[in-house]
Amino acid sequence: MFNLNVSGRIYAGFGLIVALLLVLAGQSILTLGTSKHQIDKYAGVSDNAQRVLSLKGDFANIRRNVIIFTDSADPKALEQIRKIQPRIAKVLPEAVAATTDPTRKANLTKMQDLFTAYMAGFDKVAELRKTKMELVEKRMNVLGVGARKAISSIMETAKADGDFEASAQAGDAMENLMLARLNAVKFLADPSDDFTKETENNIKQFVAESEALTKRLRNPERKRLALEAEGNAKAYADAFAQVAAATHALDKLVFKDMAAQAAQFADLADQTVHSQDQAMDQQKTDTEAGMERSSAATWTGAIVALGLAVLLSWLIARSIVTPLSAMTGAMTELSKGNKTVDIPARDRTDEIGAMAKAMEIFKENTLKMDKLQAEQEAQKLRAEADRKAALHHMADTFEESVGKVVQTVTSAATELQGASSQMASTAHETSAQATTVASAATQASANVETVAAATEELAASISEIAKQVERSQVVANRAEEEAENTTNQVRALSENVGRIGEVVVLINDIAAQTNLLALNATIEAARAGDAGKGFAVVANEVKNLANQTAKATDEIASQIKAVQEGTGNAVKAIDTISKVISEMGEISASVASAVQEQTAATGEIARNVEQAAAGTAEVSSNINSVEQAARETGHAAEQISESATDLSRQAEYLRAEVSRFLHQVRADKNDMKILVWDNALNTGESSIDRHHREMFDQVNRYYGEMMSGNGDVAVQGILSLVPTTFVPHFKEEEDLMSRRGYPGIDEHRGRHREFLDAFESHKRAVEAGKDGASGALFQFAATWLKDHIHYEDGKIAAFLKDKKSVA
Repeated sequence: MFNLNVSGRIYAGFGLIVALLLVLAGQSILTLGTSKHQIDKYAGVSDNAQRVLSLKGDFANIRRNVIIFTDSADPKALEQIRKIQPRIAKVLPEAVAATTDPTRKANLTKMQDLFTAYMAGFDKVAELRKTKMELVEKRMNVLGVGARKAISSIMETAKADGDFEASAQAGDAMENLMLARLNAVKFLADPSDDFTKETENNIKQFVAESEALTKRLRNPERKRLALEAEGNAKAYADAFAQVAAATHALDKLVFKDMAAQAAQFADLADQTVHSQDQAMDQQKTDTEAGMERSSAATWTGAIVALGLAVLLSWLIARSIVTPLSAMTGAMTELSKGNKTVDIPARDRTDEIGAMAKAMEIFKENTLKMDKLQAEQEAQKLRAEADRKAALHHMADTFEESVGKVVQTVTSAATELQGASSQMASTAHETSAQATTVASAATQASANVETVAAATEELAASISEIAKQVERSQVVANRAEEEAENTTNQVRALSENVGRIGEVVVLINDIAAQTNLLALNATIEAARAGDAGKGFAVVANEVKNLANQTAKATDEIASQIKAVQEGTGNAVKAIDTISKVISEMGEISASVASAVQEQTAATGEIARNVEQAAAGTAEVSSNINSVEQAARETGHAAEQISESATDLSRQAEYLRAEVSRFLHQVRADKNDMKILVWDNALNTGESSIDRHHREMFDQVNRYYGEMMSGNGDVAVQGILSLVPTTFVPHFKEEEDLMSRRGYPGIDEHRGRHREFLDAFESHKRAVEAGKDGASGALFQFAATWLKDHIHYEDGKIAAFLKDKKSVA
């Protein structure tokens, strides 16, 4: 046997054990068959005993309800009888069929006959009880009441008519009637012969008294009532006789005939049960004895089989376990990484030897795999390093190229913002200066009007002087007096001319200042570029008007100088008049000539003053245009500043996005993020901002799980994140908008619904297992979340900020 291979040894050993087990199994099957037969017999007798006991109990229950029904006609008792009757009728034949013992079978057959006879008797009881109750209720009660009413009427009418003897005789009859009815009721409760006799005697006495009363009465009505009572009493006696006969028949049937049948039924049931108990005891004894014999034989065979199995198992196991233990030790060393261990049992010809040879090949392959794995790991590390280096190089290149663009855009936005601020400041300053120029021009216009008025006065004075010179020849005798007056007037004229010179100096200063402002406006318009072209044209016109004003004032100045010289000469001439009256004519001629020249000069002055007034008015009008252009330039500068600020913010956002992209490229898989928080995304509401940051963190955490290879965990996490986090956040956000009166709440709520609808579409795609659905879900959630916060929630933040500033 031990020259066999391992499978042969095992099969042979187990074959012997199986053969022993088959012998034991055969013996057990025979024993169990015998035991089963004995138990089946025992169970059959036991079940039948239960049937007999059930029959006995049911029959006793029927007997009890029969007595109740006989006594009180209780419908519930009748219902119980009719309910139990079919059960006994069904079980009794089954008990007879299941019985094999002749004696017990005969007893059960007799019980079946007794039950049939008993139920037939009960049918008679029911009929008799029905007849009896109909006689009592429909005959005796009706007749008794009729007789009582007739006698009562006789008593009352006779008493009313004064026939006291008839009334007393009717009272005696009434007493016997009532006694008869009372004894009849007692008989129904206890049907004894004494109550029967008393009832019959009372009825006979009532009939006799009724006959005597009938003979004595003379009143037709009372006589008729007496005859009626007599007839009712006789009929009552006949009905009672029938009730008594039915009652005695019922008593005999229920308490004698049926009682005997019930007693015999119970006795037979007891005998049958007792016999069944004896049969079960004997069957139990026989079964236990057979099982003890079978148990002893089974134990003997089991011990022999167990000993032989243990011996064979030890021998077979020893021939297998010893080389296997050595093999296991070698495999354990090999699993620990000891590739130099010697593999035992390679020279065996059985399965263990084949396994040892296979293990040797496995060891050699392991050495080769270790070498190959080391080479692959080194190659993988080199590839990973190359990939990271390439990604870092790509990121550096991207950062260098895009970073310059972002920096350039940022610098340009900053410079544009500064230039727009400078332009706005210059525009405001120009507007202020233009306002000042307009005010000064208005003042100059007023002064020129004053000069014009003074010039008109001067012209009038010179005209008056001309008249006086013409009359000087006539009024020579008044020459000194007039000369003195003329001297005073000429001196006043000299003072007025001096004031005109001051006004001309002021006009000249205003023209110079206007020229300077026009020059500054031209410079600022050049800085403003295309937006300042119109402003430059207006400034040039102002400059031309200022130059014209300067020229006009120069001419006025020269004319005033000439006037001043003329007035000086006039003063000297008038002084000479006082001394040399004789030379009046010549001097008058000179004065007339001077006066004519003075008249022409004053006319020129008046014209120049009018031109100066028109120029200053035009300067005022043009300065208003300059001021309007300066305001428009200021508004344009403010718009440029706002655009520059927005461009700066977008450049910063671009810089953050580039930084996030580079971080993603350079980071390890576990540190990769699909969303990066930026303080520019803050709305100003702490609870909303906290939720936004938490949503960013959760999306990034699940994205990291996906990038680490835990795709199922990541997808399930993002699918559960929307109903548990996004939806409550949407509700809180909408409540905030409603409380703060945000005008765009309907549009914002629509964005939320659009997201949820799109999310359900992505969810169905993921659940359907479509290619790329998981990545698309993450990309959709991240992109929507960031864009929604940046644009839609940014509108809410701006609205809340404006509302706070207004408050």
